[in-house]
Amino acid sequence: TILAGFQLPGERNIAALDLMLAPAVREPFGRTLVEALLVGTPYVATRDAGHAEIHERWGGGLVVETSASAGTFAEAALAALDDPARVVLPL
Repeated sequence: TILAGFQLPGERNIAALDLMLAPAVREPFGRTLVEALLVGTPYVATRDAGHAEIHERWGGGLVVETSASAGTFAEAALAALDDPARVVLPL
C-alpha cells in the first residue's frame, strides 16, 4: 500500500488506476467518478445520491447498495477487475 498524499495533476493519478473505489455515502455529486470516466478508469461505488445519478446517466462502473458489507464491495471490485467487459465505459 502506498499513501502518496496530494499529487498533481489529479487526472494523471486517476488514469494510472486499474479501478477507482468510491465507498462514500451521501456524496452530493461524486465528482471523482466523473473524473474517472473522463480518463477511462472504471469504478465501483455505492448506489447513493450522486454516485447513483452518475452511474445511471453514464455507466462506466459497478455500484453496490449502501448497506453492502466491505466483503460485498470487495467482491464487486474483484469482479470488475476479473471481467473488464462487465464495466462498459461511455464513449
